[in-house]
Amino acid sequence: MKKTNFPCCIILLVLFATQIANAAVGDSRICKWKGDKRGAFSLGYDDGLISHADLAVPAMISRGLTGTFYIIAGHNRPMHNRKTTWEVLSSGYGFQLGNHTINHYYNPNPAGGMSDTNAEYEIGECARIIWGLITPGTSKLNIVSCPADWGGQSISAAKKNEISINYSIARESLFGNYPGMDNLYGAADERGNTSNMNSWVTDAVNNSKWNAVYFHGIGPAEFITTNLSAYYSLLDALAAAKDTTLWVATYIDVYKYLYERNIYTISTVSASTSSITLVFVSTYNPTLYHAALQPTIVAGYTVPPFDATLYDIPLTLVTEVPQSWSYCKVSQNGVDAKKIYQVNVWASSATAMIEAVPYLGNITVTPSAMDYSLPSTPLVRDGTGADVDTINELNTISANWTSSADADSGIAKYWYKVGTTAGGKDILDWIDNGTFTYVTTGRGA
Repeated sequence: MKKTNFPCCIILLVLFATQIANAAVGDSRICKWKGDKRGAFSLGYDDGLISHADLAVPAMISRGLTGTFYIIAGHNRPMHNRKTTWEVLSSGYGFQLGNHTINHYYNPNPAGGMSDTNAEYEIGECARIIWGLITPGTSKLNIVSCPADWGGQSISAAKKNEISINYSIARESLFGNYPGMDNLYGAADERGNTSNMNSWVTDAVNNSKWNAVYFHGIGPAEFITTNLSAYYSLLDALAAAKDTTLWVATYIDVYKYLYERNIYTISTVSASTSSITLVFVSTYNPTLYHAALQPTIVAGYTVPPFDATLYDIPLTLVTEVPQSWSYCKVSQNGVDAKKIYQVNVWASSATAMIEAVPYLGNITVTPSAMDYSLPSTPLVRDGTGADVDTINELNTISANWTSSADADSGIAKYWYKVGTTAGGKDILDWIDNGTFTYVTTGRGA
């Protein structure tokens, strides 16, 4: 086995901010969409089909897009035909694995669909499987897409409440709702209508909407399928807009962003030429908030406790900063966010577009400079300890490396690939490893 390179990628996110009218230093606003984009768009896929793994995933990754795949996690379901793909999508590429139950029950198979008796297992066991595939330490909050769109199901409101608490399920999705979503389109309804599908992208940008689409099959060899050329055209339109005008994200990320944006305001604690302190203030009233979201909610629905730590997506803020600043950095409760933000200087003011997670506490913004320092290079070793040349194993390989250091930025994660040649990736393509300094992987017998 040849040595494999394990580069440490430090990405500096430079965001450009818009001006705040008649603002004083420290004044801030929460942007409607992440990155102050003009709209949001989500791609969703139903059932975790082979065409999703073989066609959709490579096409999305090559265009820098992400999406939500609703998987049926039972052993006799399509997910297991491409198991290795689904196992790396969340932690390696930032995709969402949505909960589509274990066995895809709906009336008449079995009669009455899911009931209180089997819903706990169908939804809960799928949730546990997905938890094992997401990046450790990240939010377990997820969305359920029920087979047959909740039609023909026999689950009580009380059981849905219980499931939402026990398995960190976004409570509205258990009642068939996506609060804040303006349009949810079925791509298969359009078949090969490229102009209609691409118009959904334009509509999101021009009208500041959250539009979403769900697919069943992709290409000619699937059921309820979407024309492949039309599908690629939609992805091209999203790729062209994602870096400038449109936030393309998973269902759960947009859901979390909107939830946070609706229940928090931002206030200035203090502001000077050397430091700005901000704080998120919760305006959350569970009874009123859920009544507004769900005016037609079924009888028996109660509001579960709110766990702020599940809502971990950073909100984008535009903050007025001193004109003498060129760059700034952010910390929350004394923890450096390890990002450098560029300051946009206007005629009579200056602003920075920054990010912060509401539940992490006070936000401190201070002047900074761009980080040009490189991280130290780790020593890579084959095997689980000292470097080895051969192993008595046909199906599994391991590697470990010394930790890296970066005085300015820290190490956010390690990316690695595994191959049988120097620099190769025929065993495993690029995937991140968090901050772990070891990996064991294999392709099976």
